[in-house]
Amino acid sequence: MALVSSLLTRSLVPLALPLLLMVGCASGNGPRSSVITTAPDGTGSPRPTTPTTSTGPPPTTSRPMSVPTTAYSPVALQASPDAAAAALIDAWATGNRPEAVSVATPAARQALFAGPYPAGQIEARGCTAASTSPGTCTYADLATGTLYEIGVLHLAGGWYVSSVTVES
Repeated sequence: MALVSSLLTRSLVPLALPLLLMVGCASGNGPRSSVITTAPDGTGSPRPTTPTTSTGPPPTTSRPMSVPTTAYSPVALQASPDAAAAALIDAWATGNRPEAVSVATPAARQALFAGPYPAGQIEARGCTAASTSPGTCTYADLATGTLYEIGVLHLAGGWYVSSVTVES
């Protein structure tokens, strides 16, 4: 048993030392003040050496990134990309923000509702194939030539508006 213990100590401790050093450096606490070496008597037993001084930069601290705890979840998925885009355009035309909330992300609603609806002058120009997600539906203001690119995404159960790009 002593032979097995001696073999394990001599073969495993040298292998574990680099791992211990890497774990210590990756802990985020900056440079270490001591180094672990193998004893000179050949036993393989680790022992700390005298403290050393680091000349590197001082340790830095970091704050955890804030992650949103809620994500947009559409309430009223639509049967097609065309229907999702049309529902948002209709909500915009009537000033019905609650309806827009049910079919479009906050960013899409904000982009579209940032300007007034040009009454009676919007024309649907079509959407990408319903088998393509993400897709795009295009609307045009006939008076000014402004294009509204309505980004749509498919989830199990239907389509919703994910983005709006206004191109003048």
